[in-house]
Amino acid sequence: MSQGPTGQRPRRHRPVRRWVRRTGQTLGAIVATSGFVSCGVITGLADVPTLDSRVTGVIFAGAGVVFIVSTILGAIWAAAVLIRQLALRWPRRRALKRMAAQLGWQWYPSGRSIPPDLQAVLHGLRPGPQDNQRKPKYSEALRGTFAGASAVACHFERGVSYELEVDQLVALALPGSLPDLLIIDRAEDAYGVSSDQQFESARFNHLWRVETEDHRYGSAFTHPQLMELLGSLDLSVTEIRVRGNWLISHAPTAFTPELLRVHLDALARIAAAVPAWVWQDFGHAVPGRGPASHR
Repeated sequence: MSQGPTGQRPRRHRPVRRWVRRTGQTLGAIVATSGFVSCGVITGLADVPTLDSRVTGVIFAGAGVVFIVSTILGAIWAAAVLIRQLALRWPRRRALKRMAAQLGWQWYPSGRSIPPDLQAVLHGLRPGPQDNQRKPKYSEALRGTFAGASAVACHFERGVSYELEVDQLVALALPGSLPDLLIIDRAEDAYGVSSDQQFESARFNHLWRVETEDHRYGSAFTHPQLMELLGSLDLSVTEIRVRGNWLISHAPTAFTPELLRVHLDALARIAAAVPAWVWQDFGHAVPGRGPASHR
């Protein structure tokens, strides 16, 4: 799984994954803008009764064509995204079900089969703001233990059609609760996103972005040894989050049992690298557990 030292690691790229996401965002913006402009044009024409009827017809037809074409492109893209997801889903489900049986983990193929307590855990792991209005969907959930800690994984979807957000989440329980933190591969950043926290390593700043409300906590968590560790992880590890007492990794949607083990191992190594003084200064104990035993 090791990819070499940080100093020799190339910046990573996800051309297909980023292209799919950004194309969906672009089409969504085009459809929304064309619909807004078309409605504005039609409303404006209604308020100009003296305008030549032929000019009115041309403008009206042009606005309608733009809206219809953009909507059709959006529908085609939505169908392509759906077909791609279905093509990836069935092999993934079969492999994960077999792996769960081998490890003695619990397996829940659909959202309706996930028990309420696990639903609550997954709801807390969802990416983005906690108050996101789009209702998430969970499926293909796994629950068990790894390296002596509780672990879960699930397939996550939020949004609709060409704006569909899809993630494969893998999470490992921490011995205590820490403030929210995000470490993300810069190649996964959306257009125009910049880092508001810089570290001593220019190479690290080039490869990774750290996001947290408290920069002192961000610097403490992302110490030099962790920077080196991040540089040695498998290239599929592109986004690490701390949310409460969970450490979360965003895995590729072409998920496999091998990738599950890779991401769980990465999470266990990162959790073990949290210094004791970070727990003392920023952590909160979870009932029945304590960060004092965490090294």
